[in-house]
Amino acid sequence: VPAIVTEYPGPACAILDGETGYVVKLYNSDEIVTAVSKLFDDRELCKKMSEAGRRFIEESFEQKRFMEEMVKNREGLLGIASVD
Repeated sequence: VPAIVTEYPGPACAILDGETGYVVKLYNSDEIVTAVSKLFDDRELCKKMSEAGRRFIEESFEQKRFMEEMVKNREGLLGIASVD
């Protein structure tokens, strides 16, 4: 199911607005209603966004890649050259 999240930093980082779900302004109930209505009224859009969301999460947060990025970031912060 596509996600509808607010612009709050954590959840919004995991959504591609309009592609894998919707990012709405914090405390804006009109935007939330609009996003829910779009998904409720268009089952094909809902399915398309769901599939795109799954691909995005799998590609972005695949465990090996995620760990490699964490190590690279840590090494960068510590000024250590990466060993491949």
